[in-house]
Amino acid sequence: MGVDCHGWVEVRDPTTPATEGLRFPGWWSGVIRMKDIVERNYQVFGYFFDVRNPFETALAGRRGIPWHMSQEALADVIDPNDLPAVSWVLWSEILASDWQSKLTLPPGWSLLFALIEQLAAYYSGDRVRLVIWFDDSIGI
Repeated sequence: MGVDCHGWVEVRDPTTPATEGLRFPGWWSGVIRMKDIVERNYQVFGYFFDVRNPFETALAGRRGIPWHMSQEALADVIDPNDLPAVSWVLWSEILASDWQSKLTLPPGWSLLFALIEQLAAYYSGDRVRLVIWFDDSIGI
């Protein structure tokens, strides 16, 4: 049985001052539902999220549910406490990694990353993140 991913690209409001962001950190909003764009790709799943991982380590392997997950993402999850593999990664972390020397993104993932680049140009790389979970615990 194959493993598919679900998740959201989330952003934090750039107009929220840093001090307010610390007091009210839950201002993440889901802006792109990933399953509408990306295809199954075990190289991508493994490199970034440690799912069917052919690499030595994963960039953001199974970090769990992020703090203050957006309402849009929560609405897609039946039970956030029963996800076999869930993680999140900031766009700034992806940019700091050497993923381009190890992966060739398939078309859907290339489109997603291009969209995220545009969001990060406005929100900043520390205010854009991928929140992802996988739908099959067999073989993960």
